[in-house]
Amino acid sequence: MPKIKNHIFILLSGIIYTVCAQSISGTVKDALLENTITGVTITVMELGKTYISDKNGNYNITGIKPGNYTIRAEARGYLKQVKRVIVSSQNEVGTPDIKCNISLFSISNCADSLTGSMNIRYYFPSHAPITITIYNSDGMKIRKIVDKSRKGGLRKFSWDGKNDTGIFTPFGKYNCRIVCGSMVTNYVLNWNGNPINTENKK
Repeated sequence: MPKIKNHIFILLSGIIYTVCAQSISGTVKDALLENTITGVTITVMELGKTYISDKNGNYNITGIKPGNYTIRAEARGYLKQVKRVIVSSQNEVGTPDIKCNISLFSISNCADSLTGSMNIRYYFPSHAPITITIYNSDGMKIRKIVDKSRKGGLRKFSWDGKNDTGIFTPFGKYNCRIVCGSMVTNYVLNWNGNPINTENKK
């Protein structure tokens, strides 16, 4: 029997239906600089399978059966991106592969030399609702920094190490959770617990 690649045969009521097993492929780029990104982790959530973008920022997922899929892309220094793809049932041989290009939005942080605050810079798509919350290592909410919609582009917010009541938190690692539209990213902040400007310390 000749070999037939990437096809699934289903027998229903004595009739054989041929379903083409398609592939999902694309290129991952920096949304601001438009350069390709190497080493991005691409996960098909429904299949629990992970792929890595190559040196040219490309990825290719083969043997995908018809259905709805969630593609998650994540890389250090970027907001996590989630895209949804529908693979429809096809009876025709040679159905085109599905293209799913992904743009990742950068995020970075640094300490302010004058105040000791943590400055976080991030880039996100236009007019997306944003929520930025700081949690301690036990998962307790410490501070909500931003909770409103803004225009897209390059943005910055600062955390001065205080909780919602204005009290400075102990030094250590804190989780910064950024929710930007459908994108959710957990970003680790290292707070040294020693602000330079302590005039308003309580």
